[in-house]
Amino acid sequence: FREVDGQVVKMEVKNTLKKGDRLDIITPSKNIPLILDEFRNAATGELIDVAHPGQKFTISLTIPEKVEAGYVVRKHL
Repeated sequence: FREVDGQVVKMEVKNTLKKGDRLDIITPSKNIPLILDEFRNAATGELIDVAHPGQKFTISLTIPEKVEAGYVVRKHL
């Protein structure tokens, strides 16, 4: 994650993400499962359903637990 504000995080898109994708937030103590149900273009605040890495933007989303900047997110294939 690039930025963390409580449970709202911003992350750079490195792989295609779409609504409904299953993700894991990798922390030092555990993995936090997450289903990507709503996320926004961080620059405009616009709700989006798909984010492609070639678009070179950052998304913001709300997560179930408080985390720290620098944690890694893994997408289930």
